[in-house]
Amino acid sequence: MALSVLRRFTEATADGRTEEAQAVLDAVEPEAPTGPTIAKGQRTSVPLAGRELLIGDTDYTGAKLAPQGRGIGYSGFTPADDRMVEAFGAWLSEQDDITGPDPDQEKELLQSILALTRVAGIDLHNPNDMEAVLGFVDDLDADDQTPAGATTAFLLTLDDYVHFQWERARSPEAWERADEAVEAELGASDEDADQVVDDAISATRQVDPAIRRTTLMGTLAVTAVRDILGWVGKSRPVTATGNLRLADIEPVAAMLGIRAEGVRSTAGLEEPYDDTMDMESPIPDPPVYYARTLREVPVLHAWWTAVCASEILETTARTVRPGPQAQAWLAEGGPSLETLEDFAGFVVALVLSVSTDSDAADVRGLATRIALRAAGRTIVAATDGLMMPEVPDEENWDVPILLQRLAWLRNLGLLETDPSGEFRALEGTRAAVADGALRVLQNTEPDWDEGLEEGWDEGLDD
Repeated sequence: MALSVLRRFTEATADGRTEEAQAVLDAVEPEAPTGPTIAKGQRTSVPLAGRELLIGDTDYTGAKLAPQGRGIGYSGFTPADDRMVEAFGAWLSEQDDITGPDPDQEKELLQSILALTRVAGIDLHNPNDMEAVLGFVDDLDADDQTPAGATTAFLLTLDDYVHFQWERARSPEAWERADEAVEAELGASDEDADQVVDDAISATRQVDPAIRRTTLMGTLAVTAVRDILGWVGKSRPVTATGNLRLADIEPVAAMLGIRAEGVRSTAGLEEPYDDTMDMESPIPDPPVYYARTLREVPVLHAWWTAVCASEILETTARTVRPGPQAQAWLAEGGPSLETLEDFAGFVVALVLSVSTDSDAADVRGLATRIALRAAGRTIVAATDGLMMPEVPDEENWDVPILLQRLAWLRNLGLLETDPSGEFRALEGTRAAVADGALRVLQNTEPDWDEGLEEGWDEGLDD
């Protein structure tokens, strides 16, 4: 009420309407003898009411926050609010599928939304106020101080909330309209997020083509192409499946800086790993890969596959020889920028997708989950302004494996680590790296999680 009086008085004064301004002041009721009545009406103390009204004043430190569990410190919940929140929580626990986080988190989020909108004069109980609620969420999204992902979590919780109200309302039509408004906002939010990613990836192609070409020509992934062509010569024998023979794994792996040895048995040769795992570091490669097949040297297998699929080499029943594209790679100056980026992107995609073609459904599903998450991290490493979404700690058990994939790309010269230890693409490799990671996301089978335990795919929507 005081703020309303101040606003009307200020507007009248600013417009020179002095008589109206005086009338506004004359209409003010005398102070209540028992103190400010809003403590009374909202069931809160004067310091807490002041905190809520002055929440934007960074110098105001006189109030103590409300007891823990009320989110932002709002203590003005009515009994009707509490009953509604508890009923919403009970409803969530009965649902087979909800759009937001788990029921307890959604209850807390609803309390926060209720508190924030109440301070703004919006009634979350009223379906006709849903447009105003969504406008308030939009304002939060535009605020730099709002944590990343908070507005999406609010929208997902609101989606469940309106379905809850819709089911229990005597006249559900208004809640149906509220649901349509929330769904439309969620759709717009998804489109906005997609556009942000598209714009970030498009920006990688704005780097000077000369820089992109020079950088790619200097990466190990590319320089090793001439090495393999020189090694193959006119032709070399290969296995019946078109892979390197055991005796040839060692010299070809060395072209990529990998120590590997082809063996018929790994008995007594396997390098033990430390059982402790640093969640912030990639799994280290063994000192020597003792491989019974080319697949057991993942980076070498991915690179060899890219070289053959790009027609730099071609295999017959028993030999490998230079392919139709070999001359372009051997020519002075090398192949075109388009060819270079296509090859490098293919290498990125194959390195990220190790084991996704396994015959075993559980192995394939697990490998694809890792490939998807690694591809997301790689796109972040190749672009500006994108961040990985936060996921619960229990879902981060695969972080060292994901980082191992990025470390492989760094060893091929396609990524680097900045002073803080974060993986980043070089300026000239950004377009190729982003393209390769995008291929993984676009080409993933829709039923990739077949055979996985329930819940392993949680968080992948982000």
